[in-house]
Amino acid sequence: MTLEQELTAVRNGQETAVANNEVDDMQTEELSVVRSAVATIESREPCAGGIVPCGAGVSPAAAQPDPGAPGHRHGLPESDAMRLDRQPQAWERQADSRRAEREVRKRSVAFSRWSQRHGQTLSAAAAALDVSPRTLRRWRLSWHSDRLALRPRGRPCRCAAPEIRNDVVAFLDEAGPATGLPTLQNHYPQVTRAELIELLTTYRGDYRQAHARQQSVLHWQCPGSVWAMDFSHPLGAIDGCFPAIFTVRDLASHQQLLWLPVADETADTVICGLHELFDEHGAPLVLKCDNGPGFVAAGLKQFLRDWSVVTLYSPPYAPWYNGAVERANRSLKDITEHVAEHAGHAAYWTSADLHTARLRLNRWNRPWGADGPTPEETWDSRSPLTMDERDVLFEKLDLARRVLCREREVDPDMPLDHRQESELLRLALQPVMESGGYLYVTRRRIAPVLTRRKCDKIM
Repeated sequence: MTLEQELTAVRNGQETAVANNEVDDMQTEELSVVRSAVATIESREPCAGGIVPCGAGVSPAAAQPDPGAPGHRHGLPESDAMRLDRQPQAWERQADSRRAEREVRKRSVAFSRWSQRHGQTLSAAAAALDVSPRTLRRWRLSWHSDRLALRPRGRPCRCAAPEIRNDVVAFLDEAGPATGLPTLQNHYPQVTRAELIELLTTYRGDYRQAHARQQSVLHWQCPGSVWAMDFSHPLGAIDGCFPAIFTVRDLASHQQLLWLPVADETADTVICGLHELFDEHGAPLVLKCDNGPGFVAAGLKQFLRDWSVVTLYSPPYAPWYNGAVERANRSLKDITEHVAEHAGHAAYWTSADLHTARLRLNRWNRPWGADGPTPEETWDSRSPLTMDERDVLFEKLDLARRVLCREREVDPDMPLDHRQESELLRLALQPVMESGGYLYVTRRRIAPVLTRRKCDKIM
C-alpha cells in the first residue's frame, strides 16, 4: 500500500488501531498529524521518499495552549514557579510562546514516530521538518522523560525588598520622571537593572496618565473667514536688508496669503500688507495675532475696525494659541532654505525665494490627504463673505460680550484695557463662531513629554 493510500485509509477511519481503540496518547497524536497531512497531500505533491511536508500539522500557528502536564502549576514546574517572585505575571508573558513550542515539538515527535513505522529514517523525518536529527532525537527523549515539560527561558527573576522598591519610587517623586536609568543604578546598585527599568517605566506611565491635560483642536470650516498673522525672523537679512518676514495665513484653507520680507515690525508695515490683501481678496471676519507692538498699536486696531474685522489676540506669553501660523512659519522656512540652496545661495535668502516657497506650499501641500485638495484649490473655491454675515457676527459677539460683563460685574460700555478686552473677546467669540458654523471644536488628551536635560554634558 502506498503512502497516499495509507493516508486515505486513515482519513476514512479504516485504521485497525483506531477501530479497536488500541492507541496511546502519542499514537493518537500521530494519527492526528497524519489526518492533518491528508489535505496537504490533496493540494501538494509528496516529498521525495514519501515524507509528508513539514507544514502538515506542525505549524506554530496551529498550536493550541497546553494546560500543562500533571504535577505542574499553570504548566510550569513548581520549583521554577517559586523563583518568579519579581512579578506574578512574569511567566504569563512567555507562557503562550512556550506552549506553542511544546505543541510543535510534540507534533514533530509524533510525525517522526509515524514516519519511522512506515520505513523512513529519523534523519529523513528531521529533514522534512527542517530540523537537525540531533534536535529531533532530543525532543523524542524529552517526551519519554518528562513529556516535553514547559520551562521558562531567561535567568530567574530577583526581586528587591518592598522597602527598597518604595524608596526608588520616593526618589523618583523627588527627582522627577525624567530621571535616567544610570542615575537610578548609581543610587541603588543592589537592585537589578531589569527591575529598575520596570519601576522607571511604570512610574513614567503613571505620571503621564495622571498629568495628561485636555487640549482643544479647532477645525475652521469657512475659507476666508478667519486669518492669522505673525512676524518671523530668518537667520540672515532677506536681500541683505529685510530682517523680518510678515506672514498671513487663512486657517480654514491653509492658504498662505503672505510670506513677505519687511524692513520693520511696526503697525504701518502691518497695515500696508493687510490693505493690499483686503483689496485683492476681501477682509476676513476674524484676524488672529499675538501681542507684539505692531499688532496692539492703536492705528492697526482702528484700521481693522474700519474694515469690520474682529481682532483676536492670543493670551500673554502663549504662542501656541496661534499655533497654526507658527507651524506654517517653520515649514515655510524649510522650503525657503531648500529653494535658496537649489538656487546656489543657501545662506542668502532673496525675495524671489520667499515667493517661490509660498507658491510651493499652496500648490503642493495636501493637508487633507493624498486625494484631498491643495490649499490653493480650497481657497479658490471659497464663497465671498457678505456684509450681512459681518453684521450678524458683530451683533452676536456684542451680546455675548455683554453677558460676560454682567457675570463679571463690569460695565460693558466702560472702556477696558487691552488685556481685559482681549480676554472678553476670546471667551465670547468661540461660541459665536461655533453657532455660526465657522468652527467646531474637538478635544483630546495630551500626555506630557518627558525630556531629560543632560546637565553634565552642558559645556
